Amino acid sequence: MDISRMIVKRGVHVYGLLIVIEGFMKRIEEVLRRISGVVSNIYFVNYHPLPNDKSRLIVYFDVKDPKVIDEMVSDILRLGFVEDVKVLKPKIPGLLIDTESFPLRMGVKQRAIVFGDIIYRGLLRESRRRFGSTAEAFLFYLGLFSGEEAARSDMELAFQLNIRDPVLVFSTITAPLMKALGYCSIEIVKIEPENTSIIRVYDSFECEIGKPSDKPFSHFLRGFIAGLFSGLFKQKYTVKETKCIAKGDPYCEFIITRVQPVL
Repeated sequence: MDISRMIVKRGVHVYGLLIVIEGFMKRIEEVLRRISGVVSNIYFVNYHPLPNDKSRLIVYFDVKDPKVIDEMVSDILRLGFVEDVKVLKPKIPGLLIDTESFPLRMGVKQRAIVFGDIIYRGLLRESRRRFGSTAEAFLFYLGLFSGEEAARSDMELAFQLNIRDPVLVFSTITAPLMKALGYCSIEIVKIEPENTSIIRVYDSFECEIGKPSDKPFSHFLRGFIAGLFSGLFKQKYTVKETKCIAKGDPYCEFIITRVQPVL
């Protein structure tokens, strides 16, 4: 999925519109029909619901003559269900960056930021190259604390849906969210919170940048999984990565073992 915070189109007048609409699909279709009748090309369309039965529509496009944009906006505003229209203008020709959607949000409560692989490669790989095992330990604990917070958030969502079983929370909320947010795709081999659980991770964002490696590469995600299990099942766990795509395996496999309490 391209989340398209910017678009590069050399040699054309590329612009964007952020439109708040009262209502959903049929009205969005009408707005897009008005836009498509004026612009040369539409490059990106996205919308998401807002509170109070409203929607926010984002459209990137190019026009031969930018002077037509003001007239197009006036035409859209004349639609009785359009509440607001903001025009995204390029700072330099051919490059449009959406600065009007700041701050980004995931749902209603959570603020979000976007790390492309150029950024997290420096965080996850270069830190290890420079600081070795110290960085690996630090990344593990960053993952652990983050996973505990994620588990709390997932349990809050589960309570809203009347789900109380943490195993069900992991399989129906946590694992799908990790895929939806770009971390990885999870296959559950078995979950036994009182003993040993096994999960397989495909396309790990962390281990993908570790290729080639002669040993398992995951430390942040390994810690994240430990934090998730700790937060969901209210016990302590060790997590060992036994297979890893960074060293040529088809997937990353994690063994999650409950730490036996000291009597």
